Amino acid sequence: MKKFEKENNLNVKKCIMAFLGDTLNSVGVIIATIILKLTNLVIFDIIIKCDYKRCYFYWRIKNCKEAFLFLMEAVPSDLDIDEIILKI
Repeated sequence: MKKFEKENNLNVKKCIMAFLGDTLNSVGVIIATIILKLTNLVIFDIIIKCDYKRCYFYWRIKNCKEAFLFLMEAVPSDLDIDEIILKI
């Protein structure tokens, strides 16, 4: 995961997050199905889906914020303005 965190391309980061989100959703569905078959407790399905939606919502808000700042030509968060000024 460290390699993905260093990626600077916004599109690549979003594609990776979409892939991980879909994978997480699939794993959650499989786990919920197994628990539902074994115990007949529907609450686990609801809990897993709510957790996934919460994570998905957090990722999407973060993505929208980064895209908005990029479109508004803001300084990237990994750059230090004071350090840049000193080098100039």
